[in-house]
Amino acid sequence: FEPFAPELAQWSEADIEREIEQSIALIQRHCA
Repeated sequence: FEPFAPELAQWSEADIEREIEQSIALIQRHCA
């Protein structure tokens, strides 16, 4: 996994997963 942003290098898998889930929830709420 090559981080494309320096701050991503410090993220754990859990952090990334949480961010993705939050983004999906926001998109779903926006489209609903």
